Amino acid sequence: MKKNLPDENGQQTSELKSESEARSFAGQSDDEVLNFQFEDVRSVDVRQSEVKKEFVVQTNFKPESPAETVRKSGLAYAAGITLVGAIVVMLIVGWFVDRLAGTSPWGIVGGIILGSIVGFYQFFRLTSQILKNNE
Repeated sequence: MKKNLPDENGQQTSELKSESEARSFAGQSDDEVLNFQFEDVRSVDVRQSEVKKEFVVQTNFKPESPAETVRKSGLAYAAGITLVGAIVVMLIVGWFVDRLAGTSPWGIVGGIILGSIVGFYQFFRLTSQILKNNE
């Protein structure tokens, strides 16, 4: 190991030519360095024995065609529109029922509840088509 060391005046002094000179300069003996290296190796052996082995299983994966991706995207868009649309339509029907029958909030509340039931039924029906495996 070679290293130039500056002295107090900032000038380069002699080079250290061996590791023992470097250790003695750093204040470490050879025994301390060897003990440190031995302990380090022993801890590495323990860590390697504690490593769990994992098994990787590969399956035959075939990516979807672009047409299938577009079809699924369209179904997802339709499911969202159907859910919102059913609630809005039944809300409007409930509002007309309130205006005709004079039952102020109950037509709107009933319309929202009925629209939610119909909308979620259609939403789950369409999303099941998206998630269905076509193999």
